[in-house]
Amino acid sequence: SLFRWTDVDEAPILGSGEEDSDLFGRLRLLTRLVSGSTKRFIRRNATYIVAKGPVYIHAILVAAPTDLCTYLIADRLSKLRKGATSSRDPIWTTWPFWALVCSLTSWFHGYALIRTYANSFEAVCLSVGVAMLHRELFGVAGGTDGERESARESCNNHQLQAKLAFVLGGLSACVRFTSLAAWIPIGCIVAYRKASSSQQPSFYRSVVGTLFGLCGLYGLMGVVLGCAVDRTFYGFWAVPSLGNFHFNVVLGNGSLYGTHPSLWYLYAGLP
Repeated sequence: SLFRWTDVDEAPILGSGEEDSDLFGRLRLLTRLVSGSTKRFIRRNATYIVAKGPVYIHAILVAAPTDLCTYLIADRLSKLRKGATSSRDPIWTTWPFWALVCSLTSWFHGYALIRTYANSFEAVCLSVGVAMLHRELFGVAGGTDGERESARESCNNHQLQAKLAFVLGGLSACVRFTSLAAWIPIGCIVAYRKASSSQQPSFYRSVVGTLFGLCGLYGLMGVVLGCAVDRTFYGFWAVPSLGNFHFNVVLGNGSLYGTHPSLWYLYAGLP
């Protein structure tokens, strides 16, 4: 019925409208059929797609990964409580479950994460980055075989994840400079923990090496990558975070659209 439904309207797209006998001919016919049906759907629903398309895209690419990483971070933290959690515990008594519930029911997440805000991109980069840095930030969880790894194995297996995490940090800083308030302490913690577990005789040399060789270098790569993406789409070189800094700090327009009381984050933002 699907082929009959499209034969009449899609004949100019399909050519003769007759099915080829060989397999490749049928695949070409199916490809043209799907392409034509997709174009028809877009033409008929162009207004709705333009209005709601970004919301659905951000719900899939931003909000969902943020919620998932919130669950993973809570799961890593719960495993640090040696003997406090058990596989037999009901799921509604575990940290990851309630962390996910709080993330899914947060009014601010429901309002902001599905929109094309710089805050949304900053939030997903931060949550994914922290989830990828769980070994460096939280250490190796104790538990059964397979849950504990040696320091050397952790360094070898998760070095790539740490590099990618700081690339994400650079991307978020390229979009919104305030993300540095989170990534600078994260970099300091990672450098301190690596130096503490390192076999190098010089503690400070290890800290400086991690800060510049891991955090700074790959964060800079993220900034360059973000600038290259902006150059591709804008047609000229641009650093959005500089505009953000200029508008809010240099021009003093941080309170242009209103301010909240000093305790707003405690009684409204966090809940």
